[in-house]
Amino acid sequence: MATPWSAPAWMKTNQSLKGGELQPEYYASYANYFVKYIKAYEAEGIPIAAVTPQNEPLHHVANYPCMSMSAAQQLDFVKNHLGPAFQADGITTGIMLYDHNWDNTEYAISILNDTDVKKFVVGTAFHAYAGSVSAMGTVHQAHPDKALYFTEISGGRWATNFSDNLMWNLENIFIGTMNNWSKNALLWNLALDQEDGPTNNGCDNCRGVVTIDNVTGAVTKNEEFYALAHFSKFVKPGAFRISNAELHTQQFHYVAFVNPDGSKAMIASNNDQKPFAFSVKEGANQFSYTIPANAVVTFVW
Repeated sequence: MATPWSAPAWMKTNQSLKGGELQPEYYASYANYFVKYIKAYEAEGIPIAAVTPQNEPLHHVANYPCMSMSAAQQLDFVKNHLGPAFQADGITTGIMLYDHNWDNTEYAISILNDTDVKKFVVGTAFHAYAGSVSAMGTVHQAHPDKALYFTEISGGRWATNFSDNLMWNLENIFIGTMNNWSKNALLWNLALDQEDGPTNNGCDNCRGVVTIDNVTGAVTKNEEFYALAHFSKFVKPGAFRISNAELHTQQFHYVAFVNPDGSKAMIASNNDQKPFAFSVKEGANQFSYTIPANAVVTFVW
């Protein structure tokens, strides 16, 4: 997926890559930028599966490229310019709305309520720097025919307890998003160096999924790597989540999938100070397990 952090400065109200808004007279031109971008990358063998109109459209006061785009402005841009431009050029790249935090559900819902724009949209993207993962479920309930995507969260030096970070990521970013109808979970960043860089005047203490020492080449696998691996090694592309409603507690969380080859995968986390015993039943068969305190486990069968 691809997401712009700002339109070109000359298209904006403040003539700067930082802050400001996209001027309405340039909506059509900017939509054409998207078309040209997608075609150029495709020509290099890099297909773009989806785009969002603006990264974090409600965070527009920063010392790096950013741009304000209200829900009404995004509705207009997608409905009257970006969607029709994609349609006219045969662009099949999906358009995801919003691409910002869980603390706002009305932004996406208000756009999806417009049936004319809805036909151009594949769904809504969320970040996790504010709010609760249940927000994704709220948007699903309002528009169950449109998909949900989780597109950004980063760890960093503000939280350095490996165990706490691992459990939070499992509970919220992976198990949590999957149980709230997300089709995916993306992390930011994939790899950073030992100085948490490169940076762009934004986050200067973010943590990559891995840290690569640019002097020695040594690779350190961080807690996000292990959280991701519990899913990515066992839940295959095209898998379906299996509906579940039993046994969730404040500390115990789980999600299960059926893979395209018929195999099953289940990931469970126990964010408690004591072990937790449970059983998994499928038809006449079952297995039991006691998950240790502060632990995560993946089962495959």
